[in-house]
Amino acid sequence: MAKKASSEDLRKAFTETAKAARAKTRKAMKGLIKEAEEMMKEKADNDVKDAVMIACAQKVEHYEIATYGTLCTWAEKLGYKNALKLLKQNIDEEESADKKLTEIARSINQEAMV
Repeated sequence: MAKKASSEDLRKAFTETAKAARAKTRKAMKGLIKEAEEMMKEKADNDVKDAVMIACAQKVEHYEIATYGTLCTWAEKLGYKNALKLLKQNIDEEESADKKLTEIARSINQEAMV
């Protein structure tokens, strides 16, 4: 999505949060990625495309936040303190990325409505 973003802030946000997959990709995540790919093919003004890409990226972030939240609960209940610490770092990163996308969306969504 970074290559398709017209907003420099959005492009930067995508490249800063991108990381290589280290685990098996789940069907739900594949579906979110496929949806984003399909949405990027739609004909629309650049601001509208950027707004749609933010929405798609936030869906991915929210999926990851939900997953890490569940894993944190399990790690806590099982007494896996080291795993919990690492998982909390991951969820913090995902929440930070989501907040950054929300900040960028404020201006892009306004531009897309014009």
